[in-house]
Amino acid sequence: MDALFLIGRVLFGLLFVASGIMGHLAGYAGLRAYAESRGIPAAGPLVIVSGIWIFLGGLGVAIGVWADLAALGLAVFLFFTTSFVHSFWREKEPMGRMMEMTQFQKDLALLGASLLVFAVTAYGGEFGPTVTDPLFDL
Repeated sequence: MDALFLIGRVLFGLLFVASGIMGHLAGYAGLRAYAESRGIPAAGPLVIVSGIWIFLGGLGVAIGVWADLAALGLAVFLFFTTSFVHSFWREKEPMGRMMEMTQFQKDLALLGASLLVFAVTAYGGEFGPTVTDPLFDL
C-alpha cells in the first residue's frame, strides 16, 4: 500500500511543481496577462509569488517534507484560484464560460485532494515514506 500512496503523492505533487515552473515562472507574461484579464489586482507579483508557492508546496508533497503543511498551502492557493480566477459565473461568452467552468471544477477537485493529503498526513495515516514527520498532529 505504501507504494501506491507514494506514487499518488509524487504524481500529485509534480503537477504543482511543473505548473509553478512552466506555467507561472517560465510562462510569466502569458499568465500575468490572463490574471489581469480576470481582474486580479497586482497580477504580476501574484503570478511570481503563487508560482513559487505552488512549486514549494508540490515539492513538499512529492518528496514528503512536511507534506501536511505543503498540502495545506496548496489548498489555500486552490481556494483563491477557484474563487477568484476561475469565476465562470462572471463570463458572458458561452465558450469562455465553459472553459472557466472546466478550470473551476479541476481546481475544486484538486482542492479536495489537497485537503485529503493534509488529513491523511496530519491524522498520522500511512502515506508512503517521507523525509520528515508531519508538522501537524490532529
